[in-house]
Amino acid sequence: MDGLRESLDDPIGWAAETIFAGFVEMGESCEISEVESIYYENKHFLEAAFEEEDIPMPSDAEIIKAAKEYLKQHFEGL
Repeated sequence: MDGLRESLDDPIGWAAETIFAGFVEMGESCEISEVESIYYENKHFLEAAFEEEDIPMPSDAEIIKAAKEYLKQHFEGL
């Protein structure tokens, strides 16, 4: 997965992919309801990435919503 610098045109999408990566690490038994927990476990990393690029980080709700949509699309594609 590329860093935020390579995704400045879609920072929310990048954050959603980051959450997805955490979801995949937990294994297939994870539920989409765990997205929020995974987000908060990775929030410090996300904050650091946005700070490094000197762009405002989207709200928690925006990122969580995007991550849930990303995961839903992934599961529909299986």
